[in-house]
Amino acid sequence: MYPFLAGIVWLLIALGRNRGAYSTAWYLLPLCLLDPVLAGQAALVSPDIVVVLGLLASIYGFYFRKKGWIITGFLILCLISMRGMMTAAGLALWMWLELVRRSTVNRGIDSLRSTQWVQPILVAFRIVFLWALPGALAGAAFLGWHYQATGWVGHFEGSTWSAAFEKVGAGGFVRNVAIVGWRWTDMDRFVEWGVLLWLIYQA
Repeated sequence: MYPFLAGIVWLLIALGRNRGAYSTAWYLLPLCLLDPVLAGQAALVSPDIVVVLGLLASIYGFYFRKKGWIITGFLILCLISMRGMMTAAGLALWMWLELVRRSTVNRGIDSLRSTQWVQPILVAFRIVFLWALPGALAGAAFLGWHYQATGWVGHFEGSTWSAAFEKVGAGGFVRNVAIVGWRWTDMDRFVEWGVLLWLIYQA
């Protein structure tokens, strides 16, 4: 796991220095590495560590304008696991929204007519689509092969996790939200996020 963990450390330091003040940038490293979930997955030799590396690599490439890093990050995410694929989808959505925001801010929101809003949206979509395309194709190829070999994708009825995919009503939804809050409290996630919000405010 050392190469992946070393890569995560390097990327966190680089991102901290790029996105925040130098006086507070170093907080990002212990804030992430002391996260109980990340620390636990690192000890378990989990593929989710590689997912974190792919996510950070794409974010690093996005902020430093390095397309190779972005594409590589998407490839890692889409080839490592289903969680990586879902992370890649969320990452692509965030990049698209961020590019649209930057474009409209640079042009001046007040100066844009209703018809001019379409252009930055389409341009941003094309850019992100090209970045994510190699990873999406690789992930689709793997899922296609997996379906041909096993007859299922994601889960099957005999899986020990099959019950987790069943639909729940309003009561079940509230119960699940309460359980997530309980788990986050046990792991001090609220304290962690509080520190993160304070650092963002200070930056």
